Amino acid sequence: MSDDVLERVLNRIMVSDTDCWEFQGCRLKSGYGRVGWNGRLWLTHRITYTFLVGDIPDDLEIDHLCKNKPCCNPEHLEPVTRSENIRRGTQWHHTVERESSKTRCPRGHQYDQINTYITAKGHRQCRLCKRIAGQKYAASHRGVIAERSREWRAKQRVTP
Repeated sequence: MSDDVLERVLNRIMVSDTDCWEFQGCRLKSGYGRVGWNGRLWLTHRITYTFLVGDIPDDLEIDHLCKNKPCCNPEHLEPVTRSENIRRGTQWHHTVERESSKTRCPRGHQYDQINTYITAKGHRQCRLCKRIAGQKYAASHRGVIAERSREWRAKQRVTP
């Protein structure tokens, strides 16, 4: 990148009461600022971070500590992993609160200790729905399952 793109970004910044450098130019629907440079669109917070702090590692993304998407202040930006950025996001907290307040699964089965288990990713799963889905899958794939079972038994009979 060249210094001219940084200058274009800095010329379109308004500093807020919270010290956010709010980009006043073109923004994505999501609220992030963007500028065109070298035939490509760049996010303004990535430009200011790269020029004023340093390169962003390929496996990391930038988290807005201030939660203000148009902000380009490098002091409000931190490179983090994708999972950490999602975990920190306010939208994630609202989703967790909304989902954890539900007492029934989408099909209407009760979320209780007997009918509910937690997946490896931390999501609630309705045991009854899972059982029904497994039965439907088995019914629609009976021939394939039977064939694989025969092949497996045949392999077990072969002695090395």
